[in-house]
Amino acid sequence: MVDETGPLLSRASDRPSTPWKNGGGSTSEIASSPAGSGLDDFDWRVSIATIDGDSEFSRFEGVDRWLMPLTPDDLTLVDNGVTRSLAQFDVQAFAGESPVSAVDVSAESRDLNLMVRRGIRSGSLEKRAVIGSAVLTTDDETELIVVVLDGTLDLPDRMVAGDALVLGPDDFLMLSGTATIAVATVS
Repeated sequence: MVDETGPLLSRASDRPSTPWKNGGGSTSEIASSPAGSGLDDFDWRVSIATIDGDSEFSRFEGVDRWLMPLTPDDLTLVDNGVTRSLAQFDVQAFAGESPVSAVDVSAESRDLNLMVRRGIRSGSLEKRAVIGSAVLTTDDETELIVVVLDGTLDLPDRMVAGDALVLGPDDFLMLSGTATIAVATVS
């Protein structure tokens, strides 16, 4: 899903919402690879899910997952019987085949998700701050998916919360503005 002419911009307002694989919630895909892949044949996928009540997550055999809550209320997950409370922008990694549920959900939660097919690619998800400017680069085996969490960036188009950029291999990008961003790295 990377344009050969440079980073691909994905506007939050342009992304349709679709049901989860198990129907327990909804998701909005930011990017996936290879282009046109579905929920069963992606190498990697980045999306924003909406959780509006207690729910069991869809299972993805052979997939490593990372989840980052975007809303201010804590999100409580139960992963293989272990309970963990996540604050806004914390990251929880788990295996896609593990039984994971959101519990004690009292307000709608939006969550950034990175899923990477194990054995094909590897990944990571982290929060970073941009104050003034920052440079992002990729090598010939790495892709970056950058999501604005809060604040604004100018590239020259203004990016706001939920907007995203996908940098392909051997790419370079100068960010300017004041924002908190999530960076998903796929190698």
